[in-house]
Amino acid sequence: DHLDLPFYKYLSSRIPMIVPRGLAPFVTKFLRNPVIELEWGTSHEIGKNCRVTAVPVSHHGFRILPFRYTRCNGYLLEMEGHRIFLPGDTAFRSDFASLAPVDAAFLPIGCYRPAWFMKGRHMNPEEAVRVLEETKARLMIPIHWGVFKLSTEPVEEPGEWLKRLISDRNLGGRIRFLNPGESVPLAPQKTLSLLRKIS
Repeated sequence: DHLDLPFYKYLSSRIPMIVPRGLAPFVTKFLRNPVIELEWGTSHEIGKNCRVTAVPVSHHGFRILPFRYTRCNGYLLEMEGHRIFLPGDTAFRSDFASLAPVDAAFLPIGCYRPAWFMKGRHMNPEEAVRVLEETKARLMIPIHWGVFKLSTEPVEEPGEWLKRLISDRNLGGRIRFLNPGESVPLAPQKTLSLLRKIS
């Protein structure tokens, strides 16, 4: 998130980095990885079975100084017959519905107060549930909450609000909170066994 360069030291330099348009010259100053720029609506194939498509999001990216803005991307990952929506930080957008259906959506739910300042760059839990429904996502993983104090709502509030929505709308089977290090399979067990053999 926000080009956290120290994070990349944990990744192999052979892994390609997909970034928004105009960001490659900056990134290549710090990383030896292959860097691919994607404009909204364009895709890049990784191997034979993985395609990454850049999609529009509503957020404000900048480097070092807040008046040097760069474009932000969300991504649709298509692999082994699955479609995964990864918008990162974003406000609600009605055009997310055009991505439907998706198998999983990693949707931000925190950092929404004060609303007059945050509304154009972050979603609240109610808006995230709307994206879940409009993208027809089979599974939603809430992200961007509960770790850093970045806004005026209490750190625990986004999760508590979302849990109330889950109860009120009977969404327990479609929203999954993950603890650090926890994972959830998207493919049937037979497919996962085959992928393990191949790898």
